[in-house]
Amino acid sequence: MATPHAPEIVLTDQEREHLEALVRKRTAPQRDVGRARIVLLAADGLTNQQIAARVRCARWTVTTWRQRFAQDRLVG
Repeated sequence: MATPHAPEIVLTDQEREHLEALVRKRTAPQRDVGRARIVLLAADGLTNQQIAARVRCARWTVTTWRQRFAQDRLVG
């Protein structure tokens, strides 16, 4: 079965600043940091498989968060 095409992620300057600040924040919950890293790497053009390898998570996790961000942006 073919994998559907992953949505392209294009961040605004404000979204990128918010996500990068979250990644740097020492007191941020690690689940939020991981999600922010996934979105930032997706915006940098990496595939879901490349992102999963880099952040050491399942590819379906990357797919979920990439789709959620594409649909709901930072609120998601």
